[in-house]
Amino acid sequence: MKKILIIEDDQHIRELLAYNLEREKFEVITAENGKVGLDLIYEKKPHLIILDLMIPELNGVEVCQKVKTDPLVKNIPLIIVSAKGQESDVIYGLGIGADDYITKPFSTKELVARIYARLRNREQKETLDKIEANTEKIKTPVDINYDTYQVKIYGNLLSLTLTEFKLFCALTKVPKKVLTRDNLLNLLNNNETIYVIDRNIDVHILSIRKKLGQHRNLIRTVRGIGYKYEAEIL
Repeated sequence: MKKILIIEDDQHIRELLAYNLEREKFEVITAENGKVGLDLIYEKKPHLIILDLMIPELNGVEVCQKVKTDPLVKNIPLIIVSAKGQESDVIYGLGIGADDYITKPFSTKELVARIYARLRNREQKETLDKIEANTEKIKTPVDINYDTYQVKIYGNLLSLTLTEFKLFCALTKVPKKVLTRDNLLNLLNNNETIYVIDRNIDVHILSIRKKLGQHRNLIRTVRGIGYKYEAEIL
């Protein structure tokens, strides 16, 4: 279960949020002031924080700044929920590091939707960070030149499009690990020159496999999830 920490001094709002999030199968932790909330962030390591700005002992601005400047917890998504709804307030809240900002009174359904969106973004970012950081040597007939955007297999050049090259590289950097279609889409769409929609991922993978010829099984389909690269790690 994903853990959500609610830091809110209004008991009615705190209980209403907790009730609705528990219905969504989240594990909910609550705090009525900033000091307790900050302690719980380090103790419980929640997957997401909902933070009111106007809370006692340690206000929401201070909590947000402390969280977003600490490498231990700065990657936890943080949504500010506040009665301060002027455009300048929203800009300020996002400027101090909040991942999202929603004003009171708010729709619980909208807040839940934003929570899911922020959790998805965090999962995708973590996956892509692992891809970029992966430096394992791969035992494979495939040779990739990242400077010239060329792929060779047993010395034979594969004629890949730029999109196919990026897809293939993403898979080869995390051998035997499954990448979902969302992972692959997020990676591709970080490049402003490429925009790919979901149904096209399968088409691009099919094209890559055709070009791999007898080595097409290097890319495996994980039904209903995505794809993985089958290669032995040295």
